[in-house]
Amino acid sequence: MDRNLGRGLNRFERTTKTFTHYRHDPNDSTSLSEDNLRVIAGDRRGELWIATAGGGLNHFDPRTGRAQRYQHNPEEPHSLPVDDLLHIYVDRAGTLWVGTILGGMAQFDEAAQRFNRFNYNPKDTTGFINKTVNHIFEDRSGEMWFGTYSGGLCRMQKEPEGRITFVHYTTADGLPSNMIQGLLQDDDGIFWLSTNNGLSRFDPSRARPAV
Repeated sequence: MDRNLGRGLNRFERTTKTFTHYRHDPNDSTSLSEDNLRVIAGDRRGELWIATAGGGLNHFDPRTGRAQRYQHNPEEPHSLPVDDLLHIYVDRAGTLWVGTILGGMAQFDEAAQRFNRFNYNPKDTTGFINKTVNHIFEDRSGEMWFGTYSGGLCRMQKEPEGRITFVHYTTADGLPSNMIQGLLQDDDGIFWLSTNNGLSRFDPSRARPAV
């Protein structure tokens, strides 16, 4: 599978060296919701989750070529926060995480078919850190990290009573920029952060970045 901004989804058959194209069809509710695709993530069933630029989220079955759409509904508080998505990530437990533009972050509860939203609240020092999420990553210990557009990096943690909070890392902690574009973890457990002001080496065990 391949993503191609503005031209839908394209599947390449290696045996025949041919492409099958999947496009938005306004007359077919099982087609893609939007042809501008940003990120594709595969799950353990071999199905695809597709984040679009303005069309919400698609759950695509390659066996049938059909998509189930998830989109924002202002009347439903557990719908997708917004339809303009930047990143999606399927963790090792199979949970889907969604990063949006100006809608914060959401965790999808597939069994309940609902999105648990994490919205930015500047008055909450342990809440989510920004309205726009560029990157989502699960580290080797199973902790979830979120790189944001202007709020730096944050780590999710579950408190003993079950409440979810976030630890924030910004330029005040040594990051070269609060815009985090991507994150990788090397064999030594060190994080490498790509920012709009260069590369940063981050040791999560010390929780201090090094430019």
